[in-house]
Amino acid sequence: MKRVLITLLLLLLTATSLTAVQSPDLKGRADKLARAISVPFYSYDMDTVALVIETLTRDNESIRAVDLVDANSEKVIFAGYKRDDDSFLADVPIPDVLKSELQLFTIPVLLEQENLGLLRLYYRDVEAISFVSLTSEELAWFKANPEIIIGNENDWPPFDFAKDSKAMGFSIDFIELVAKKVGFKTKYINGYTWVELVEKLKAGEIDVLPAIYVTEERKAHYAFTSDYFSQPSVMVVNSSNTEIKSLDDLSGKRLAAIRGFALTDVMVEKHPEIEFYLVDALIDGLLAVSTGQADAFIDSIGNVSYLTQKNYIPNLKFVSDESLDEMQNPALHIGVSQNQKILRDILEKGMREVTIDEKMVIAERWLGTSDQWSEKKVAEVEKGVKESSSHNLVWIAGAILVTILALFLLGVLLSRTNKSDKAIQFGTKAFRWSTILVLGLFISIVILASWLTLEKNKQKIISGVENNLRSTLQTTQERMHLWVVEKQNFLSQFGKNPQLVASVDELNQKNNLYGHIVGNFDQSKVPAFFVQNKADLGNFQYLVVDRDKRIIASNERELVGTNYLIANVQAAFIEQAFHGEIVFVPPVKLKSSNLPAMYFAAPLQKADGQIIAVMLLQIDPAKGFSKVLQFSRVGESGESYAFNDEGRLLSESRFDDDLRQIGLIDAGEQGILSIEIRDPGGNMVEGFQPQMARFEQPRL
Repeated sequence: MKRVLITLLLLLLTATSLTAVQSPDLKGRADKLARAISVPFYSYDMDTVALVIETLTRDNESIRAVDLVDANSEKVIFAGYKRDDDSFLADVPIPDVLKSELQLFTIPVLLEQENLGLLRLYYRDVEAISFVSLTSEELAWFKANPEIIIGNENDWPPFDFAKDSKAMGFSIDFIELVAKKVGFKTKYINGYTWVELVEKLKAGEIDVLPAIYVTEERKAHYAFTSDYFSQPSVMVVNSSNTEIKSLDDLSGKRLAAIRGFALTDVMVEKHPEIEFYLVDALIDGLLAVSTGQADAFIDSIGNVSYLTQKNYIPNLKFVSDESLDEMQNPALHIGVSQNQKILRDILEKGMREVTIDEKMVIAERWLGTSDQWSEKKVAEVEKGVKESSSHNLVWIAGAILVTILALFLLGVLLSRTNKSDKAIQFGTKAFRWSTILVLGLFISIVILASWLTLEKNKQKIISGVENNLRSTLQTTQERMHLWVVEKQNFLSQFGKNPQLVASVDELNQKNNLYGHIVGNFDQSKVPAFFVQNKADLGNFQYLVVDRDKRIIASNERELVGTNYLIANVQAAFIEQAFHGEIVFVPPVKLKSSNLPAMYFAAPLQKADGQIIAVMLLQIDPAKGFSKVLQFSRVGESGESYAFNDEGRLLSESRFDDDLRQIGLIDAGEQGILSIEIRDPGGNMVEGFQPQMARFEQPRL
């Protein structure tokens, strides 16, 4: 009977809240549905969940299918959809064809901040479905202007560019998502320079520019949303240039700058000593530096990295300069005309409905990283834990206050009773037992409430730590990926360098002619190239390997003619490089020195694509690989380390002295590549001496 009443109540609540007003606010409907199913979902009463969901789909024209994903198993535990005759099929998979025709909206199902699962609504755009609540004035403007015209740049990848007249990029995906949240239809125009697009926005010929920087001059003509992405600026110079190391070195030099860009305006105003070479597009600026028409070029690192990777420009290098702080992390905004502030306000509301997860998906697609929002997500989790703890403290304080009030009222009642009656009442056996029971009940309630509060806080803290660790892992992987990609891009340029390729090809021909590896005297052109590029390559070991896996050139002469490398690096990595891949070789321990080393293997490739050899460049794990991990911290004192699938430490440890003291590594040995995750059976730092040898101890 109780279950029937709860079911009827839930159905009544859902039907009333979802059908009383046929509003286009899909987010509001989804939120109410998620709340309505949270209690039966928590108790796993799937019959009630199914009834509530079925009521929603039956009474709403736009929503055509629903499924529910369990947070623990991450599996779909309920699915259903409406057929063409609007009859509802429950507990059946949603056809893929139907999914492809519908739009998707997701919302978590929460009960007291505990994530139970994910509710997914598949809807048809029957009406202008909006995820935001608009004022009457905004709604009137929206109805009068259901389509917005967006200016699309020709060449500013990966944020805003066109390919075959189709708009694409990070900012394009973002404005599309914002428009969908509001309910706008979108139309793009391209084929114009940036200056022309800005003028069209001022003239009202277009409604929106999706990626624009804010300047004081622009504020007079345009209105801007809040920012949605920021990135540092970087200076690019020709790889042969050894003079320019900072902005100070640009005095009297030519700096390529994009006509009409905010960055150009800032540089022209603050650096009159620099000669400016104006170009119309980012690629023109990079090519100007490559061909010597300009000495340097400055733009956002995301744009520069994307174009240098997509368009092979071999003779460029980045210059890091702290004086670029004045332009560091320029923020991207959505811009509209100054007389269209109401549109700005509507878009701002749409931006607020874009979740961090949705931003991360777009960032992964175009930038290969979502680091900015991973950190924000951690902050949100920590905020939720703090709010939950504060909420619990309020309840405890309330319970104590009620108890004090009850005791006070009891005292008032007793004070009005005459002494003889009090004596009689207090002296009875029933009163003594009643007192014991009441006190026992009160103490039990206090203990139970305290235990529940502590347990709830414990779970929240564990959940917060878990989310924190997951986000830290994700950001570490992204940083590591960016570090590897940067090295790969760098080596890709060197692997196609005409001077190096010609020298190695000549060396190969001599080796084939003489039938053996020639001496260092005859291969002097190769070492000369590496000495010439020492500033970029560093003072580390390099190796050039032929197809017979022999070292034909190296800065360590004794290695030439040997296959020493195979003893340290798996042959599979070398083979991958001979197939055209640039391979990251994780840390290995050199047999000659017992020290850790890391390599990147890159093919040396002729202009026709023929791979004639493989170059391996040694990288110090402590100066690259381990530094990346040091940026990934949990809390104020947490540290991150990398281990392989066998539990062996791959990154540098700052506790080598402590490891030597407890006997885990020998004197002069490093923790990296020497430490494995094993259980000694006790705390060795506190003096525990394991009975088993290290290799016999169980792996964790």
